[in-house]
Amino acid sequence: MTTNLTIASWFAAQGMYVFPLRPGSKRPFANCPHCKAGHAAPAACRCLTAEQPCHGLLAATIDQELIRQWWTRAPGGGVGIATGPSGLVVLDLDRKPKPPAPAAHDVPSLVGDGLEALDALAIAAGASWPTTLTVATPSGGRHLYFRAPHGLRVPSDATGRVGHQIDVRALGGYVLAPGTSTTTPPEDVAGSYTRISAAAEIAELPGWLRPRVMPRLHQHRQPSTSRQPARVITCRATGSASGKASCRRSKPSRGSAGGSSMRPLGAWPTSPPTTPPPGRRPRRSTP
Repeated sequence: MTTNLTIASWFAAQGMYVFPLRPGSKRPFANCPHCKAGHAAPAACRCLTAEQPCHGLLAATIDQELIRQWWTRAPGGGVGIATGPSGLVVLDLDRKPKPPAPAAHDVPSLVGDGLEALDALAIAAGASWPTTLTVATPSGGRHLYFRAPHGLRVPSDATGRVGHQIDVRALGGYVLAPGTSTTTPPEDVAGSYTRISAAAEIAELPGWLRPRVMPRLHQHRQPSTSRQPARVITCRATGSASGKASCRRSKPSRGSAGGSSMRPLGAWPTSPPTTPPPGRRPRRSTP
């Protein structure tokens, strides 16, 4: 039987920093009154020495004994992964009911959600859809896990810096680990975070995505393909297991840009489903 303790221990063994969430929620446990008043930093928090979860992602750890203590005290607590100390950049592709919008500031093709937006960005860059650990969210979105390249400090973002309905979970952020479930308000949809990629390896963030995940003031000069006039891309929903849209452009793709090595993980604690869990399918966008 796979428990939350099993999930937390497994991810920590892979070098990912974990912390407990409230049962059925995306949110961490509340800080104790002493810490709420700002009287203690995470390292000095007396709650942690008393095996009580506190400080949320700031207390994330790979210490197996502390993890065992936390989830023994709160076995129903979900598992959060602090992306920054784990060296991760996770693209959070949303499918919120919003009007179609340009895929990105420099890709004018109208798309309906984050999956369609990423597909349009890949095609505009002459790249393929990234192959890496992919997790389906209860609302039908996707989390794409990447390793942060050495020396690249990527801040988290929820403003659509990368593209329409694409958030970034990196420094200062966290994601819910596969196997974690949400059931209580204010979560938008109840369900489980489920791995849907065939493999569990985590790829390094592709080169073509690196400028996009950084704030624009820090972006370097784009490759020659980005200086060409943007092509209008037509996206249509598909029924594939990945859930991504199918997009076309007038010229053929130039192949994968910024090929990346894969980080192998240990034996996955649970088997992935052959099809994604129920969720909203991509909407048909307006060309």
